[in-house]
Amino acid sequence: MFKTLFSLSLIAFAAAECPNACSGHCSCGSFDMCTCYRNWQAADCSQRTCPFDRAHVDTPKGDLDFDNTIDTSSNIVGSTVYPYGTIESSWAGVNNMAHNYMECSNKGICDRTTGDCECFDGYDGAACQRASCANDCSGHGTCQSIAQIADNYFGNVYAFWDKKATRGCVCDAGYDAPDCSQRKCKYGTDPLYVDDATARTTKVAIALSTFAANSKIAIKFYDVFGEDYTTQFFNPLGADAAASCVLFVNALKALPNNAVPSVNCYSANFVAATSITVTLDFVSNPGYLKMPELVTANSNGVSTISTTVASISTVDIGEFTDYWATSCSLSVSPKMMVAGTPAVGANQVISADGTAALSADDLKALKKCLGDADGNAANNVEITNWDIPLPATFIHVAKASQTVASANSFIRTENLLITSATMEVINTMTDITQTLKLYVTDGTAKKVGAGAITVAANANSFNAVTDVTCETSGSTPAASNCIQVGSRIWLVNNAINTEKNQGLLYTVVKVVKNSETPFVTVTLDYKVTSQVAAEAAETMFIYQFIPASTGNYEYVSQCSNRGACDSDTGLCTCFKGYTKDDCSQQSSLAM
Repeated sequence: MFKTLFSLSLIAFAAAECPNACSGHCSCGSFDMCTCYRNWQAADCSQRTCPFDRAHVDTPKGDLDFDNTIDTSSNIVGSTVYPYGTIESSWAGVNNMAHNYMECSNKGICDRTTGDCECFDGYDGAACQRASCANDCSGHGTCQSIAQIADNYFGNVYAFWDKKATRGCVCDAGYDAPDCSQRKCKYGTDPLYVDDATARTTKVAIALSTFAANSKIAIKFYDVFGEDYTTQFFNPLGADAAASCVLFVNALKALPNNAVPSVNCYSANFVAATSITVTLDFVSNPGYLKMPELVTANSNGVSTISTTVASISTVDIGEFTDYWATSCSLSVSPKMMVAGTPAVGANQVISADGTAALSADDLKALKKCLGDADGNAANNVEITNWDIPLPATFIHVAKASQTVASANSFIRTENLLITSATMEVINTMTDITQTLKLYVTDGTAKKVGAGAITVAANANSFNAVTDVTCETSGSTPAASNCIQVGSRIWLVNNAINTEKNQGLLYTVVKVVKNSETPFVTVTLDYKVTSQVAAEAAETMFIYQFIPASTGNYEYVSQCSNRGACDSDTGLCTCFKGYTKDDCSQQSSLAM
């Protein structure tokens, strides 16, 4: 009997084996069950496991262990599908558990034979972990992650789960569309809009102080497409102010591709062989331009000069859209006058002739023109539809353009922030002796935060001592007095000297909140302007502009609003009566 039992046990042992011998990819354990090696699965370990990465979309999990209970407290481990463990249910109430690691990132099908992911359209990578760039950017751009795109935009930081997964095309200069397949046409100013008192162009001031005789500078210019061009190095000091301007103009006009067809130069503070301040007006390059940069070097091309010796600052910022496109008609052409005792930096008042206040009729006309300040018609008064007293933080705003050239030989256009029934202006005009044209907006303007900020001359950032971010308020600029990337702001101090332009409307390009110190660092698209290179830091306040959807005019556009852009060639087909390569010239001879 013993021999019989022993023989039967051998037969049973010989018959007991794992299916398909576990395909050679596992160890055979108790109950003839395969324990697969890493990256293999199925009952006989014959199928490959594909790469994992963060899921673009999460998969409902339900009752994973089939015990008829959804248990959100215990972590299920050892699963091939969830190698790092998972919790049943849909992560309700569980923090930081979205976009869990999933095979093929839940955006592809695993080929169990090869272990490769077959990605759905629009996704690629070994684990389908990233979005594809459409048409590989058509050869006219680079495919970049959202984190790279944010970093390229003034060093912003994007740190969410998809910082590497979400990607898009960054087109080369002159190309557009999601896949960079379309050519942009030349930009121009609408000829039906052109008016020397309203069209804004980019103006910058270059100040050279105690400039070494053997030193040179170069100017890096950015066109409307963002393409950069750098001039040859040149010595900017001529025999006199006019000769110095010629040197600047010639250097810019020598740039390739006719990048700067023409530029006006105005000079001041000329000291032979040592210093000069020039203002460059890029009249032939309309629209919003990135601020030019100044490159300084000695005669051997070695950069040695500090910004205190050579600096570049903002005088005016070009634009695509005029938010103050409605002219304000008065019986007189107004000027500015200093309120009360004449003194530099005192508040100013819109007046009839620079000495006398507006007449009662013109005051009513100006009130009606300015109208609503806060976007709420319910609190407007009188037939003028005028907000007085002003609601908290809000302020009236207008655009003032000089009708003739100022003392600096170019026409200035500045925004006026108006706070009282007597038309008191809280920011200073650079030149209060000129006759003005006034234009109004349907947008609103208001003060941001309670505390003042300190802004250094020629700096493009400042620290706010109070938290003025929309992140904290949980709102938007239109609903709260907060700022975020893209906010449009003025920096105003009504006690500073009149040489500093406070009418410039800056764009916030970066906001960094420091959790350890109670302030926020705000970066602007342009440097804070100063006509005096050595001017000290100033105490200022933030006023924000919130554009309306009405009353605006995009006057700088492709083909100047007077032609159709052929996106295949990048050439304009002008409408009848308009000519030039950007359709910016009106002509009765044009067909």
